[in-house]
Amino acid sequence: MKMRFIILVNLLWTAIFPLFGKTAEKSNGDFVMQMSDSVGSFNFYYLGINNSRTDFFVPYDSFSNTFFSVKFGNTVYKLRNDTVNSVSMEETTTGIKLKYVVNDRFEAVLDCSFMDLKLQPTQSIVKVQVSVKNISDKSERCEIKGTFDTLLGESTGVHFSTARLSKANTETNFTSMRDDQWIRSSNGNESIQFLLDGADITSPRLVAVANKDVLIGNSWEPSLKVGRTFNSVFSYNNSAFCVLWDSKVLSPLQNNTITFYISLSSKSVLPSTTLVLTETPKTYYGGREIVSESGDFDNSEDYYRYAEAALKRYEELKAHPETASKEEITRLRTEIDAIIEKLRWL
Repeated sequence: MKMRFIILVNLLWTAIFPLFGKTAEKSNGDFVMQMSDSVGSFNFYYLGINNSRTDFFVPYDSFSNTFFSVKFGNTVYKLRNDTVNSVSMEETTTGIKLKYVVNDRFEAVLDCSFMDLKLQPTQSIVKVQVSVKNISDKSERCEIKGTFDTLLGESTGVHFSTARLSKANTETNFTSMRDDQWIRSSNGNESIQFLLDGADITSPRLVAVANKDVLIGNSWEPSLKVGRTFNSVFSYNNSAFCVLWDSKVLSPLQNNTITFYISLSSKSVLPSTTLVLTETPKTYYGGREIVSESGDFDNSEDYYRYAEAALKRYEELKAHPETASKEEITRLRTEIDAIIEKLRWL
């Protein structure tokens, strides 16, 4: 009888254990990236004094309310273990990848990696890429969406802010992030900021701020009521946001890839903005590439070419002010001044 019990326990454990999956972590200073292949979701947290922990996303149920979705053809798939055929995880040198497979339809990869940038110890930047590959035998339209259940701003009087808005405390739609640039959630000490414009970032077609229950439902494009509070029948003061990118028709074996950055900070230091991303391979102003293949320059000729391109764009904006934003003009002025100063030392 005892032996039969042991065998039964072993069989049950063998069957149940895979359901638990595993969680991987990758650190950059006191900032930790966390992924779970049992759910297929991800999180970031700050590890403070005496191992005190501050989560950037709601940690309930392995942070399952923060996830990406794919609309493939007319079917919506949440990239979580309950809606795809398989989820696997791979640790890289600088981050973690999650791979999702929907048999005979598509493969999706979420790749998060810490950037090697000259930042303060209280700051970190994560590069996020989501790539969807058509593994079917016909062309299909593909669209990617990210849903992020934040919580830092819920403890303050400011749920979200952007470069243009000091406060976003009710349901709001953004059809362009050109002026707003980023969206931030902060508790006053720790902050998470999503960089959604500039550099090599894939511009979203829609960013929606709303109650969490409005965004995690089955509707692909959320039904918002601008100005409505973040309360619902099920939750109070519970804010989140989602980002939708343009759709793309994929031929068999073709990919649709989106890129953006997440900036983290602690100890009341502001997160790094898009200006930091000038160290990445390309820099864009007003959607126009004005840096060639390198984000840095080897000689004065490269600096002169960059300065001339920036000056040309500045003159274009002066000639057609209706196409300009104050933020872009300010960025151009700052860049030109910095390059002139650099040229003095070449």
